[in-house]
Amino acid sequence: MYTAAGMSALLGDIGIRQNAQGSWHGSRLRRDLCDLLDRQAPNVMALDGGLSAALATLTPRERTVIERWYGLLGPGETYKTIAQNLRVSPSTVSEAKGKAMRKLRHPTRIILLFREFLMIDLPEEF
Repeated sequence: MYTAAGMSALLGDIGIRQNAQGSWHGSRLRRDLCDLLDRQAPNVMALDGGLSAALATLTPRERTVIERWYGLLGPGETYKTIAQNLRVSPSTVSEAKGKAMRKLRHPTRIILLFREFLMIDLPEEF
């Protein structure tokens, strides 16, 4: 189970946000998907399963960087702290985060993220 604050920050960077009134909106999503979320996902924690599936498509290093940077499993960490734990440079951590975010913004990962709410059957390769 991921932390709500971490999930909100990550989803915000992907381009999906929930406003103070609880309505979903997103610059990268079509309006009908956000309307679907308004009806079926009362809060960010409802997306926990889809986020796990989307993160599973990343490399182990990318997933670790995303989980630690956004504080999905605990408090968020800096590039420097993550780099020390992974025994790489902070610039390598930055590059891994950038690559992971490009992957998470891809439509196939968006489908994985919201598959529970889209009510569609996905092929095995997803």
